[in-house]
This record gives sequence, structure tokens and C-alpha cells, in this order.
Amino acid sequence: MLSILLAMADSPEDKRKIELLYEEYHKLMYAHAYNMVENVHDAEDIELQSWEKIIRNIHIFKKVSSNETKKLILTVVERTTIDFCRKKWNIQKVEQLISQSELETYVETNDENIETVELCESLNKLPKKFRDVLILHYVNELSAKEIAELLGISEDTVWQRLHRGRLHLKEMKHDGIF
Repeated sequence: MLSILLAMADSPEDKRKIELLYEEYHKLMYAHAYNMVENVHDAEDIELQSWEKIIRNIHIFKKVSSNETKKLILTVVERTTIDFCRKKWNIQKVEQLISQSELETYVETNDENIETVELCESLNKLPKKFRDVLILHYVNELSAKEIAELLGISEDTVWQRLHRGRLHLKEMKHDGIF
């Protein structure tokens, strides 16, 4: 991982500082992240994301071995962990909302007519980014604002994906897919 981090540095001085910081703190950073998330893979991701933030702000680190540097690095890891968990939680929530059982429940409660079943099958054939917003909007009845917050995209992007998703569905219907 160190070679990847060094490739991100601009100057030889920055590379040397990154190398020294890495030698001194990488085990501490990983351990701190792991203690917070209790997952090896997530802790590795958090450590890497933390290093990216540190490298972008390498000028802030004056001394390598100091209590101030240690506190700053641990703060970066904590904030990165919080951001990581928020993003992961949102992804899990989206996956839960868009689950196949949600579509099946929708079909069961809406007359199970052939057109509804075919529509749901067509939804499953759409690219994920269009399918997700269509299901969140029409099945889960979320507003564009709620979908934007949940997916971490703009409201305009939600409206654009809803429009394009409907166009894809119309094309499928026109092509005889449903």
C-alpha cells in the first residue's frame, strides 16, 4: 500500500513525510478503524481513505512524531469511519428498499395482472441506476428529494433518471419485451 500512497505525493519531501508517517502510524490507524467497525475489509478501506485525506493535506503535518500529529491522524480515521458507515448504511438501506421481495409484494397487492408482472420483469432488466430510482419513487413512494438524499445524488439527477428510466421502459414495450 505504501507504494500506492507514495505515487500520490507531489514532491520528494512529501514522499519522505508520507513514508515516515506510514511507518509510524499505519498499524495504529488500522487498529483504530478496526475497533470502530470490527471488520477487516472495512478497516482496510477506511485506512486507505484516511491516507488519501492525509496526503491531500500533507502540508498540515509539521512533525512526524508528536502528540499533535497522532491526535490529528486518529481524528482523520474517526471522521473517515463515520463517513464510511453513513455511506454503507445508506447503501444497505437502498438495497433493502429495492429488494426483489419489495417488487413481488407490489405485484401481489396490485392485481397480479399480466401487465404488472411484465412491468416488474422489465424493471429488473433496466440498468441499476434507473431501476433503483423508479422503484424508490413508484413502489416505495419516496419523493425525489428523499431519493436524492438516500442515494447521495442531486434532485435533478433523480428526475433525469426517472425520465430516462421511463423512456427505457417505453422502448422495451415498443420492442415487444413487455
